[in-house]
Amino acid sequence: MQVKLELKIVSAENHTAPQRGQKEGQKEGQKELSPRQLDIIHLLENTPDATMPKIAEVMAITYRTVRRDME
Repeated sequence: MQVKLELKIVSAENHTAPQRGQKEGQKEGQKELSPRQLDIIHLLENTPDATMPKIAEVMAITYRTVRRDME
């Protein structure tokens, strides 16, 4: 199974005050990425053809953890 991940970096300019529980610049419905999710993104930036099993192996985590983090 291969999964295509598209990384889109957008400007986080938000001139309105954040709602309760929301960080500055964060849009409604967005979640903050965990350090491990950021590591996966950096790995994919350097190795765009990496598969989920290969990511799991390189990061010493389970395939299921990679899948959950990518969801």
